[in-house]
Amino acid sequence: AAESRPGRAAAALRRCQGLHEDDPAPLREAVAYYRSVGSPVELTGTLEDLAAVLARRGSAAEARTLLGEAVDGYDGLGAVWDVRRAERRLRRLGVRRGVRGPRPARAQVGWEALTPTEARVTALVAEGRSTPDIAREMYLSRRTVQTHISHVLGKLGVRSRVEIAREALRREAVSGAES
Repeated sequence: AAESRPGRAAAALRRCQGLHEDDPAPLREAVAYYRSVGSPVELTGTLEDLAAVLARRGSAAEARTLLGEAVDGYDGLGAVWDVRRAERRLRRLGVRRGVRGPRPARAQVGWEALTPTEARVTALVAEGRSTPDIAREMYLSRRTVQTHISHVLGKLGVRSRVEIAREALRREAVSGAES
């Protein structure tokens, strides 16, 4: 009521109303407002909320589209935890994001076989970081980091963290020389 024209407080109110009443209409209004003012944090969260409400109402296709947009927004913000949480939340409602049909084959060995997370773990190992340090930095458990390291060992065909570091430095030197 204190806003001279509807703004952040009004959009937040519409978002809360939509969640409380499980009604997509107020959530759509909040999404429209956040799009118009360029507020990425609020927009991504509201897109996720709208996707959840639509999923509960049986609109899985639209929910999937909105989830994809929300995940792209979270990715742009570097909010890895939010991506996982949003995907889990919508998965429980029967909505999965992803490619339909056959997926391109991923390399099984070599640098091309590493996932983005494995590549990041590899870079941190090459810096001489310990497993607990890597776990803290990446917000993962030690066991998860150990699993990633184990996968990297297999994919690169090496036997130790030292060899991972050596291969990473060799690759960096080669790609630096090609530039």
